[in-house]
Amino acid sequence: MQLQQEIQELKQTKQILYQSRAFLESVLNSSLDGIAAMQAVRDSTTREITDFRFLMANPVIGNFFDSSHEHLIGNFMVKNLFKNQIIKDNSTLFNCLKQVVETKKSLNQELYYEINNIKNWYQIIAVSLNDGISLTIRDITQTKFLELELSRQARVDSLTNIANRRRFDEYLEQEWQRYRREKRPISLILCEINNFESYKNSYGNHKGDECLIKIAQIINNCAKRAIDLVAHYRANQFAVILPNTDANGAYFVAGLIESKIEKLNIPHITLSFGIANMIPTEDLEAKALIITAEENRHPTF
Repeated sequence: MQLQQEIQELKQTKQILYQSRAFLESVLNSSLDGIAAMQAVRDSTTREITDFRFLMANPVIGNFFDSSHEHLIGNFMVKNLFKNQIIKDNSTLFNCLKQVVETKKSLNQELYYEINNIKNWYQIIAVSLNDGISLTIRDITQTKFLELELSRQARVDSLTNIANRRRFDEYLEQEWQRYRREKRPISLILCEINNFESYKNSYGNHKGDECLIKIAQIINNCAKRAIDLVAHYRANQFAVILPNTDANGAYFVAGLIESKIEKLNIPHITLSFGIANMIPTEDLEAKALIITAEENRHPTF
């Protein structure tokens, strides 16, 4: 009786283990994240980690390594599977995984790669597992694109689709610090629409918005270099940051803007300009350029 009971208990234990294993495999195989367990492979003499061997892997991790997850089991990561474009673009990853084993400190980093001009991001999470690691790879491409779009929107004026005041402040400070180090000039043009409130009162808010959009486009087209920045600075005012530009260059751009605006023939609309040019120094802050531009008003050229 006791032997039969022990046999029955053993069968029940095996059944529980089988069900647990089946459940675990189901969870892993249905996961949207790539999941793997890997054993460190060490040099017999130096005991240095030379590779990792897959002990377990789910289908998503197989796709990451351009292989079936069944083929990964027992295979070497570096020797056979670590040669794809993703890893070539992130050559330090293997050393980071080695450090997880040696230091017992977890790794959590973003991995970026680009194939055929398609951008991709993954989050890599590695945790020490005896003399190996558990590895989770999560596709965060859509999340990153959303973050980038939200960041872009936070710096773009919704009406004119050019940079907003926040982006202007960031860029001016960035370029001010750059040209302080390089001891080169930076220019600023403040373009103010004269009689804009009267124009809106006469023609309505819709026409006022159209006016702002047209003028923004003109100014943006006149500041042609990639390093130039045009921003909607205030309600009826635009700003043009011209890095590595002397005073003559700034006046030339302002004159070009004025001539283009005149050709629009918008009734009663003209621009006045505030122009400043400086070589940043240690004792000056970026706002000095703004103050100078506001003081140096030019009704026309």
